[in-house]
Amino acid sequence: MQDRGSHVSFDAYHKWLGIPPHQQPPHHYRLLGVDPFETDVDVIEAAANQRLAYLQDLATGDQVAESQKLLNEISQARRTLLNPEKKFLYDMELRKQLDAATPKPATAEKPKNDLQRRQFLVIGGILVALVLIVGLFFMSKGGNGKSGSETATIEIDWPLDQREGAQVIVQGKPMTLPGDPIARLTVPVGRYALTLRRKGYRDISVNLVMLPGDLQQFRPNWRPAP
Repeated sequence: MQDRGSHVSFDAYHKWLGIPPHQQPPHHYRLLGVDPFETDVDVIEAAANQRLAYLQDLATGDQVAESQKLLNEISQARRTLLNPEKKFLYDMELRKQLDAATPKPATAEKPKNDLQRRQFLVIGGILVALVLIVGLFFMSKGGNGKSGSETATIEIDWPLDQREGAQVIVQGKPMTLPGDPIARLTVPVGRYALTLRRKGYRDISVNLVMLPGDLQQFRPNWRPAP
């Protein structure tokens, strides 16, 4: 009886991979034991291979089913994180989940006097005007958003020394990135086909679904062209 109870309560995530119950079910990065949103494909592949080799040695005895389940999950995580488009979409959803689980700071206290209220209204009006101006600008550049007042932000972490002779193509049209290492593009909501092109490297293409207020971050992982 004691042996059966021990087997039923066996926690393969915790016993074999060191993932405690409060972190289960683990996301792909936790499952492989790498930092969240790791971008180095060599690090991801090495971590996955180490996990697979370790679990294959354990695929005997009473825990065969548990080891096979983890082998399948790690293989799925490996395929997702080594595919640039799948990784981008997975990271987008994971950020939303992590943000939702993060405690929100306390709401700022409302201004208590008329002067503070007037200052608050003036600043708010300026911010709203800036958002509208930026949204209208990108609509004039050919964005396919559903509404100019509903915008989202794309952040591209692309070092300036890698951009010589490079192109950013949105919906088949070349665009000029702002001259910052992390380029921020405010676009209307909608679907976008984004391609980054750099001489001597393979194109990176992703399809984005931009929802109101979204912040989607993207860091190119360049691979030499064959």
